Amino acid sequence: MSGSGLSLYEKETIITYNESPDAAEVFTYNSALMRKLDKLCEEYPEQVTCLRANNTNGAVSKEYTVPRRWIKVNAPKKGRELTEEERAAMAERLRLAREKKQAEGV
Repeated sequence: MSGSGLSLYEKETIITYNESPDAAEVFTYNSALMRKLDKLCEEYPEQVTCLRANNTNGAVSKEYTVPRRWIKVNAPKKGRELTEEERAAMAERLRLAREKKQAEGV
């Protein structure tokens, strides 16, 4: 049980839509998703709306409407499973590139 009065299991995200309207509704307790949707509300006020925010015993939830076409389920790309060694090599290349860029003053 977390300090908000709800367990992690109870902090759900629900996305609902049907075939008729162009909008989907997103209800969530997930703070990262709320931040993302709040930002989308600012960037696309005609398309994304925060319908309501609730704070029940310290558990914050929000409900939004978004365009239905924005709701996607994506499978991972095939053939892109990296080994730990490949991940480490990529991370090292990125670190070196950042250092080089920083040294050049860019």
